[in-house]
Order: sequence, then C-alpha cells, then structure tokens
Amino acid sequence: MSKPCTHTRGAACIGYYEVLDVDAAASADDIRKAYRKEALRWHPNRVAAEHKELATERFKEICAAYDVLSDALRREACNAARAAAAASGMPMPGHQVPLARAWEIFIRFIVVAC
Repeated sequence: MSKPCTHTRGAACIGYYEVLDVDAAASADDIRKAYRKEALRWHPNRVAAEHKELATERFKEICAAYDVLSDALRREACNAARAAAAASGMPMPGHQVPLARAWEIFIRFIVVAC
C-alpha cells in the first residue's frame, strides 16, 4: 500500500513533469530514467561545496517528483490537478505567459481582491 500523498495538494504537483523533464505521457520507464539522470546530476555529494545548498533543494524536488509520478494513483491525482489548473486558465510552471494574460491575472487576483 502506498503512503498518502503530501505533494499533490493544490497546485504543488503541476511542475513535477517539468522537474524531471519528461512529457505527461511518459512511461514509467521513462520517468525512472529521467529521475536517475537528474538525481545523479543534482546529488548534493556530487557538486562543489558552493553549490551544495542549491543542489540539496533541487534534489528534494527531484525526489518528490519521482515519488509522486512513480505511483500510479498519485500520478492520476497529479494529472487531475494539472487538468484543473489548465481548465481554470492558470499558467503552468515553465510556460511563458503573454503580457496581456499576465495583466488579466493580476487584475483578477490582486486588484479585485482589494
């Protein structure tokens, strides 16, 4: 039995595919290979001392992404959260937002809330 997901609350899981640099339709084997590649690249014991803090944070993100995407049920929940975010019109992490769209988001969430 898998442990409950703590990473997919809200929009936290939206960027997991981007963290591992895989497509949302990637197979379990592709996800495992991408995890190994990124984990080896960013492992804190394999970087210079001045980059250790950055590597530690990045390594935690990579492990969290793999933890969710390697479990079928948690991956489904993540995909549902991605679909909900896309349907609401919110920008996805790693994608550029046109200036007009950014202004619209600003107006909707900042100005109207005040």
